[in-house]
Amino acid sequence: MVDRLAKSLVELRKEVDEFSPNRDRSSDGWIGDASHASRNSDHNPWINDGKDRVVSAIDIDHDPAHGVDGAQIVKWFQRKRDPRIKYFIFNHYIYAGDGGPEPWMPRAYHGANGHTHHIHISVKPDKKHYDDGSEWDFDIPATLKQVKAGPVDPVWPTLRRGSEDSSAVKELQERLDIKADGVFGDDTEDAVMMFQKTHGLHPDGIVGRYTWEKLNA
Repeated sequence: MVDRLAKSLVELRKEVDEFSPNRDRSSDGWIGDASHASRNSDHNPWINDGKDRVVSAIDIDHDPAHGVDGAQIVKWFQRKRDPRIKYFIFNHYIYAGDGGPEPWMPRAYHGANGHTHHIHISVKPDKKHYDDGSEWDFDIPATLKQVKAGPVDPVWPTLRRGSEDSSAVKELQERLDIKADGVFGDDTEDAVMMFQKTHGLHPDGIVGRYTWEKLNA
């Protein structure tokens, strides 16, 4: 049997390469290594298709300096809502496609690999989706404008008391090493303010870009 990449993802990779011929590909990948083979992963060639074994996932390097920015690709997927998508992961967040939990919305991802250097894309495991090689119409023009001003930082949600993004709040609480219940109440606000004071930030209890940067350091 021959291992191959799903035709839908071959097409997506081709369009990304055409969009940015000089992009970094050091974090690109499709077929898993030995560590992937030891666990459930869409990078494994686990779909039997006649004489082929099909891999239904691909990693695309996060390279904003050359116009391929993971955060912008996430937004593009959210706008496009292509039915071929099973899920995608970027920068500690996972997004399900149609039919998944909370479709197209971010949920905290707790895997060992936070996917900060690339965006992972998985397509659905039925042939009409994974081998649908029709065009994706890959286009993220907002990134091209931002590249002129320099690389684009990954986007983290702004959180404060009463925030309803429970997945992001849990992620925050875990980084603060407090009870991770997804509720931004008094205890979380106090922990945020203490963290901000300790790291020379304005202790307003609001988790924005600079607080996230310190948390990620």
